[in-house]
Amino acid sequence: MPPIDDQIAKPRDSLRHLLGGRTLAAAIDDAAIQLRKQPAHVSLRWLLFQLLCLEGDWPRALKQLQVWASLDTDHLREAQMLRELLRAESYRAEVMKGRKQPGWLDEPPAWTSLLSQAAAALAGAHPEYADDLRRRALDNAPDAPGHANPGTGFSWISDSDTRLGPICELMFSGGYRWVPFACIASLSFPPVARALDLIWRPCKVTLHDNTVLSTYMPSRYPLIQGETDAQKLGAVTVWHDRSETTVTGVGQRTWITDSGEIGMLNVLSMHFEGQSIEVA
Repeated sequence: MPPIDDQIAKPRDSLRHLLGGRTLAAAIDDAAIQLRKQPAHVSLRWLLFQLLCLEGDWPRALKQLQVWASLDTDHLREAQMLRELLRAESYRAEVMKGRKQPGWLDEPPAWTSLLSQAAAALAGAHPEYADDLRRRALDNAPDAPGHANPGTGFSWISDSDTRLGPICELMFSGGYRWVPFACIASLSFPPVARALDLIWRPCKVTLHDNTVLSTYMPSRYPLIQGETDAQKLGAVTVWHDRSETTVTGVGQRTWITDSGEIGMLNVLSMHFEGQSIEVA
């Protein structure tokens, strides 16, 4: 995985301060103990919410968010946005377990449906069927040439986690959606600035039809049991071979191109060539 650059030094320093040399679990326990003594402490409540999000404990995080919003009514809009991200994250987990289908912007191309079926087949312990579906999907998926940040050009791009491949995960309006890279004209990200950016990065998406979306993109792959703190904090990515065509990631999201690998936390912009793809 590409090294973490200066862009994310600030949230890393903030995390080191929050954790104070403790494990994530210990920091959560300590914050919870302090809150029992000071239940109306707004900053402590916000701290515990962030730690629970990093831990991936969405139900507990939601409870803390609701209490925080009731204590700090100046941030109701942000609280609503965060509730939607928690809802989208829970839905995302169901998609990866094969229990639900991802959302789409429009009628999806046929090959994208094959990819979602492949993810469901893998989750259902049918790896050979998943391989067949994925091969058929990739045979029909168009390339998306472009460049990331200044000077890094590529003729194709794919999520390094092959469950997604040429698909971009987006979260907005409380929903979780799959959007092919071939539908996207550009992506732009503000610099990573806070701990929650290690989970969800704000992202402005412009489609080839000139539609502009204000969204969030998951910065890390879906959590699994036994994940380490380094993986939860997006400091590393670990790969697991699941079948002939399936490699799944744990930790920070990365993309693979013919010019090399791109770390999710290092990218500021992507621009893609071409026109909007056919949807049928």
